[in-house]
Amino acid sequence: MDNSRVKLAEHVRTFADRDGAILMDIRAGQYYSVNAVGSLICSALVNGSSDRELAAMIATEYSLAASAAESDTNAFLGMLRSHQLVEALPAGGAR
Repeated sequence: MDNSRVKLAEHVRTFADRDGAILMDIRAGQYYSVNAVGSLICSALVNGSSDRELAAMIATEYSLAASAAESDTNAFLGMLRSHQLVEALPAGGAR
């Protein structure tokens, strides 16, 4: 797992809904729907988190094995990265 910190990109807005959250990329005009777990991750990404911190949070919150939480977190962050919805923080930095 990567220990670098990322945060939601400046051009991303989040809106909670009853099923999780909606992410809006205002630069590209795209919307993404995420479930409750994705919403929790996105909330943590507002101020920045590392992959490890996110996986530990998900494992604790949902009583998952660390390996399952890491796998799921990596997959979700990979999707966010592929759509340029997150950006790297400088080492030791926060928003």
